[in-house]
Amino acid sequence: MIVKDYFLPESLDEAVTLLAERGPDLLVMAGGTIAMMRMNEGHLLPDQVMGLRRVGLDAITINGKLSIGATTTLSTLANNESVPMLSQAARSAASWSLRNMATVGGNLFARNPYGDVATALLALNADLRVINRNGERVLPLADFFAANRQLEPGELLADILVPPPTGQTVYHKFGRRAYNTPAVVTIAAHITRDGDSVTAASIALNGVAATPVRAIPAEKMLVGQPLNGETITAAAQAAAETVDPPSDAVASGWYRQRMVRVILERVLTQIMEQEQ
Repeated sequence: MIVKDYFLPESLDEAVTLLAERGPDLLVMAGGTIAMMRMNEGHLLPDQVMGLRRVGLDAITINGKLSIGATTTLSTLANNESVPMLSQAARSAASWSLRNMATVGGNLFARNPYGDVATALLALNADLRVINRNGERVLPLADFFAANRQLEPGELLADILVPPPTGQTVYHKFGRRAYNTPAVVTIAAHITRDGDSVTAASIALNGVAATPVRAIPAEKMLVGQPLNGETITAAAQAAAETVDPPSDAVASGWYRQRMVRVILERVLTQIMEQEQ
């Protein structure tokens, strides 16, 4: 099967109208780094495709929250220091040539163990603004992943909305190489403290499930407790015990589970040693 119809809408309204008219068989493509790979491998054979590069979703703005357009490239995000953890996550993804094409919105759909930026966004409690021809709604990123990355029919991802971090953040991607490597485990943590006591904790893990996930048991163990060696060890162990990672060509499930504990201990220790 070859692509018979290729659409390049000039506006967001035109894009959602096309999506409503053409239905779920219309492949929506931004940077194409995921879709083209699947098409070349024969796993994805669409006969109609819609590109989004002209619809105006490639800007980063700040108006209370950081708003990242869905077609913003990873290179653009990497060069934006508004939220340092996000720029670090973008720099950790793929090679510079792919970052020039790959988009932030597309990274949310990347299969395990990719999705480096998505992991940081999950730890930052990001929301998605999704639209259709009748209006829009705001969807928590955690709910999007819980629904296995499925939007409602006719919906299009427009922006990612990120609240300004109120505490300390650390992002750590552990792979076989220093650069341009899929993750064995990626951990992003956002911790807020009042004196010695943890008042809020958000920890996101990637490489351990089909999508990035929150380490809820570890978060609960930290809140209301001092951040010290004892609580860090307990939280890291809890996170490792509550995941069942897959095995693939990158790493075995056993190794990934072990590294969740090791890397989370490092991440939380780094936060503990930071000045508040």
